Amino acid sequence: MAEHTEPKISKKQQQIVETAEKLFYRYGIKRVTVEEICQKANVSKMTFYKYFANKIDLVKHIAYAGLEKGYQKLNEVEAMPVPFTEKLRTMLEYRLEGIAKMSTEFIDEFMQTEFYAPIHKAWIQRVIEFLADAQKRGDIRPEIHPEFILIIINKLQELADDEHLKRLYPNYVELSREIFHFLYYG
Repeated sequence: MAEHTEPKISKKQQQIVETAEKLFYRYGIKRVTVEEICQKANVSKMTFYKYFANKIDLVKHIAYAGLEKGYQKLNEVEAMPVPFTEKLRTMLEYRLEGIAKMSTEFIDEFMQTEFYAPIHKAWIQRVIEFLADAQKRGDIRPEIHPEFILIIINKLQELADDEHLKRLYPNYVELSREIFHFLYYG
């Protein structure tokens, strides 16, 4: 996989991105306005539009930056001299920490964007590579397909939409943690 370096962004653009990310994660995409982002970031709308065509363009920027951070984290974890189960635990905690910052509104709305599918597909492909490499090292049994593992994970994650199950846990993060612990540890 080729290393990708993020282009240097200005201080103002960084303010916009960081402010918008916090607002989107807390309130969702639809509820947050460009005006609100500009006000909280202490920038003009003209400055906003210098960097982003619109609010959705900004969400897309944040999403792709998140994908790059995920790639970097997975690369770091892969290089760690620890057992595979510890690598899985580390990636699970990384994912849950990220999800914990996001409201249900944001997650639901983000999954409806046109760029969610390609981002998700790219991430899945990278995770398949991670699992295939683990298989080559003997960390996962050779006859199982990495894609099967991901399908099972996705099916288990679909349980997070079950209303009865949701009521058993204080929040989405705790439910997700339970699902992944069930998968990894029984």
